[in-house]
Amino acid sequence: KEAWQLEALAAAADAEPERTGTQGPGSRPSSAHQLGAHHAGPPLGPLEGELLWTVRQMDVHRKQIQIHQEQLSILERRHAELLVAVSSRTHSLNAGRGSPTGSSMSNT
Repeated sequence: KEAWQLEALAAAADAEPERTGTQGPGSRPSSAHQLGAHHAGPPLGPLEGELLWTVRQMDVHRKQIQIHQEQLSILERRHAELLVAVSSRTHSLNAGRGSPTGSSMSNT
């Protein structure tokens, strides 16, 4: 890909914070920023351009992973809450039937 295409792809990725997340205060600078996200030097060769694009894509995916980990954590907490609620309700129903174990399969 041409260097301008790589820049356009990277800019598009940076312009979608709802997909890639945003860095919070105190976050380390991305690898792309460390490499010079706004390249002001001589034109990039094909390898350097691809390297910059690859680093930017890695940063995008790291941000996506962070967002997914946060979403997973929220889902895991809700899952635990639901298990407790279902367990409490099941325990209450079984206690009302006089079953000491709460199991309806204790006919053996």
